[in-house]
Amino acid sequence: MNNIAPQSRLSGARGSGRTHLLRLVVLPYLFVSMLFYAFVQLQDSLLGKVYVMHQHVRLAGLGGAVLASAAYVFQGNQVRVRRPGLILLSLAYCAFVVLDFGLKVARGDIRAGAAAYGETYLYFFVFLIPLMLIMSDNQSTGPTVIAERGLFRALYLVAVPVFALGYAQWLLNEPILSLGDEAAGYVVEVPTRSDIGQIRAFSAFGSAFTYGHFITLVGTLAASYLVLKRVPERGRFVGLLIGAGIAAVSTLTRNTYLEFLVSVGAVLVLPRLLRSGWSNSLVVAVSAAFALVTYGAMVAFFFVTRLQARGLLNLSTFETRLTSVAAIVNRYFISAPTSDVLLFGQGYIQGQKFADLQGIRPLLFDNTYPDVMLFSGVVGLFLFLVFLVAMFAYALNRFRQTGAYWWLALCGMYFSYPLVAALNIHASGLYLVTCIVIAYDILSRRSIALTGAGLSRVPVAAVG
Repeated sequence: MNNIAPQSRLSGARGSGRTHLLRLVVLPYLFVSMLFYAFVQLQDSLLGKVYVMHQHVRLAGLGGAVLASAAYVFQGNQVRVRRPGLILLSLAYCAFVVLDFGLKVARGDIRAGAAAYGETYLYFFVFLIPLMLIMSDNQSTGPTVIAERGLFRALYLVAVPVFALGYAQWLLNEPILSLGDEAAGYVVEVPTRSDIGQIRAFSAFGSAFTYGHFITLVGTLAASYLVLKRVPERGRFVGLLIGAGIAAVSTLTRNTYLEFLVSVGAVLVLPRLLRSGWSNSLVVAVSAAFALVTYGAMVAFFFVTRLQARGLLNLSTFETRLTSVAAIVNRYFISAPTSDVLLFGQGYIQGQKFADLQGIRPLLFDNTYPDVMLFSGVVGLFLFLVFLVAMFAYALNRFRQTGAYWWLALCGMYFSYPLVAALNIHASGLYLVTCIVIAYDILSRRSIALTGAGLSRVPVAAVG
């Protein structure tokens, strides 16, 4: 890789301090959030009990994000905001989440513990992403260059044992790691593909589906690098892409198959579309249209086959989801007893943990959009979708500006999201990945001060 010339000065102590904050605090927190079940397994094996739950990690992140944001706002130097529209939207979303929590607790229809769990499950990223954006905007002053060497190395190194564990589970048809139980404080969701009697590879994750998000991130990063680069390191990324593809197959999860194939496919196609002059709005519209058409085709296929298909084409679980979604929409929105419920939701979400906290029967419908609307109403779903579109456009703009392969990878995952979210609960995983990409993007940028000789060769891209 090209390097910055010796005559150039790297960012000063202030930039170095932010780098250390990212490397030592932010990225470890994000990795623990993503690979939380590995942390759970460690607690269970060493202590015999899980003391730190996922909601504890999320609450710690929320508290840290709020404190760090306050520190940025009240620091002596002026805080730069390069994307005021996106920041204002993020802050408005944060305000809604706080107001929404207060309304739910004040209304008395939902217990405070259940409300806190629901808010952190759906919205912990709402407070984290504005902080990441502010950190990105204030990373340096003056011109910067992007240096790729060493970036995402830790993620790729983690992927090797994670994939290997998944392969072992798949080949041996054994879970290997503990599946847990509710008494222990955790449980691996649906570990067995019952129609074929095969363990789904869940690796160090809580389900094969959440493992699929990690697989897709690694796969899109590898595919993006191969699409954009012509350098000797390509062989390593070919290996990563093949490994990710096999890992996706080992999950035996159709949602992961769709997420992986659509995301990688988008990585291959998006650069050509953007070079052809496609706008962000058009790309987002195509993503939404693709999701609608594909979901509609699945519904039509279901009614045509009436469950007679087998294997991957067996949509017996799809019937349960469709029926449940229809029941939820009819009960709480078509026949909503009050405008308050219609606008701000009932305050319920899918999941056993929430049901236990609220004292209700568990809800099951595996669709993100009704889940968000059931919890926070039409207003909450509208903000959820607007924020999704804004972040998709942000990722597209960053790829246009920098040409960095990680932004193309993230664009691919955003492209697949509208479809994947309609087939399972996928509320915050994408935004966690977004925070990881923003953090690494900050680490990739180097502030420079020309000293006469200037730069030898600018690595990858120069940004203002």
